[in-house]
Amino acid sequence: MKVKGDFVTNSSSTSFFFVTKTDSISDFLKKLVENKNLFQLSHDISWTKQPHVVSIDVFNVIEEIESILPKKIHHIDYMLESLKSVIDNCGERLLYSSEDEPYHRFEQELMEEYEKKLLEWAEFKNKGFTHYYQIGFGDNDGDISGGDVGNTMDYSGRYIGLRNDDFIIFTEQNR
Repeated sequence: MKVKGDFVTNSSSTSFFFVTKTDSISDFLKKLVENKNLFQLSHDISWTKQPHVVSIDVFNVIEEIESILPKKIHHIDYMLESLKSVIDNCGERLLYSSEDEPYHRFEQELMEEYEKKLLEWAEFKNKGFTHYYQIGFGDNDGDISGGDVGNTMDYSGRYIGLRNDDFIIFTEQNR
């Protein structure tokens, strides 16, 4: 997860979170294929009036991400600790600021947002989920940037969501 507070960019990316009950990459890839209908996506990548529509499927996605998967898998406890750290940092900054300071409200809202995320991730763990992959797709930012897969997953894939007993997919926008 990214928190950007220091600059403005026109770059976009979408972080995909794939939450699993195993650390097996081959099991993860099987889950993607089992849910291949979610990855039948098209996107117009043209910057002109003449359309240029590209289409991708789950096998295009797998081809792009397979080599980075060992670096992108994390234990769910890593996320829980990261969220707690952000919440603690926000709490510290709130202790030393007053409500009339410009960033006080921002810190308060950020803390509330991350507290909700912490509850959601704790619920995943309670349901037996142990690992997750966080992979960014974007037009010119992210783990997979540009090209048919990067662009299409960012712009058309951002609406993918799945909540099964053994596999969860959700996205967050990085704008």
